[in-house]
Amino acid sequence: MTPELMQKRVRVLKEAVPGASLVVVLRPPATFDQMVKDYETAAKQLALRIHVIRVERVDDLAGAFKAAAQKRAHAVLLTQSSFFRQHRAQIAELGRRHRLPVLSGEAGAAEAGALIFHGPSVVDACHRAAAFVDRILKGAKPADLPVEQPTKIELVVNLKTAKALGLTLAQSILARADRVIE
Repeated sequence: MTPELMQKRVRVLKEAVPGASLVVVLRPPATFDQMVKDYETAAKQLALRIHVIRVERVDDLAGAFKAAAQKRAHAVLLTQSSFFRQHRAQIAELGRRHRLPVLSGEAGAAEAGALIFHGPSVVDACHRAAAFVDRILKGAKPADLPVEQPTKIELVVNLKTAKALGLTLAQSILARADRVIE
């Protein structure tokens, strides 16, 4: 995950929730510190304050959202994590319950009810992986193959969630969206 992707996520969040001044970043223990720093750097450029809440177990999620609401956060931004992928439906429900829009980099988050998914295309990544497997099966040594960054970044917006939260999303976000869930 590049700093540019983290910056774009923060910009998308600010565009979706233009009045936001405080964003809570949820972070499990396995998250890279650099990812959080990249979010913080991007937030400063947009006059956003970031408050990081660490979640270690699924039982911590409810308390994290309650704390975010008590701090009067305007949105929740997730770091990349298999933990968040695994619990995306619960996270989306907690976001709706506490009236906090959630932006996630985990595929399937918007379908589960998060406001926005912004991250690498899983379909494109699978196609790229298949190309590598093909090269290996044809004799290429895995150690000789280049490491690739994702090339296709998707934006998926959940309008049902936006409506439930009382948000009207900017036309510019809807126009850029690869998919809109209605």
